[in-house]
Amino acid sequence: MKKVVILFMGLFILSIPILKAQDYIYKKNREVIICKISQVGVKTIKYTQPKYNSGIEFTISKRLVQRIVFASGDTIDLIKDYLSPEDYSSQRKDIIKFEFFSPLSGNLTLGYEHSLGLQRSIETSIGMIGLGSNIYYSNARGVFFRLGYKFIRSPEVYYNAKHYSHILKGFFVRPDIMFSYFSYDGSRNGLGGDFNNHIRNDNFSLGLLINVGKQWVLNDQFSVSWNFGLGYAFSTEAGYYYSHIAPFGNVFPIAFSAGLSVGILP
Repeated sequence: MKKVVILFMGLFILSIPILKAQDYIYKKNREVIICKISQVGVKTIKYTQPKYNSGIEFTISKRLVQRIVFASGDTIDLIKDYLSPEDYSSQRKDIIKFEFFSPLSGNLTLGYEHSLGLQRSIETSIGMIGLGSNIYYSNARGVFFRLGYKFIRSPEVYYNAKHYSHILKGFFVRPDIMFSYFSYDGSRNGLGGDFNNHIRNDNFSLGLLINVGKQWVLNDQFSVSWNFGLGYAFSTEAGYYYSHIAPFGNVFPIAFSAGLSVGILP
């Protein structure tokens, strides 16, 4: 009996290094894989598991992994590593933009965006009302300003190219404050207004909208982005204010905005 006990104790002691010598893969969905990692590649991680034959090798995409903890205690935090500012230091941080459809809606809108670091930037734009097709108001002339602070989702990694996507690329949320002023001829009776009445009318609007959208940056030289906004606006009357739409005026001060812009990175 004593020999059996000693035998079991010996087997247990011998098994302790084996039990400890395990690596851990922590997935983004909180699942933990206990394994022995054989390779950490550019796109994938290869590993074996003790409960299976050692000749069977498994592969998992690094997109699914949050961090790796080795038996030695060393850790690779994939999320933290991808948010290192040094990896984006050589990228261009400014974009000069043009609202693609603005001339079709009676204005010419130019914008500027500057990166403030990972996951945030500031963006401003100015619209010159009256340059373009005036289908909403007769002989409209004015200007609008927009200023926004953008929160950008963590940049995605191009695993197969061994480098990082652009610091200004990705889904974003952008609170905007905007001011619009313009004057036009006559009262606004329908889409085109009254072209026979040349009394000048003034329109003002002040809005605060939350925009969501996505931006792509191509080859660190060009950008394309879309956005849609919803919020409040206080206006002289219901209507289109070029930077946003206030369909009910101050009776129900809800406002909408949308845009598609293209840009260059100087």
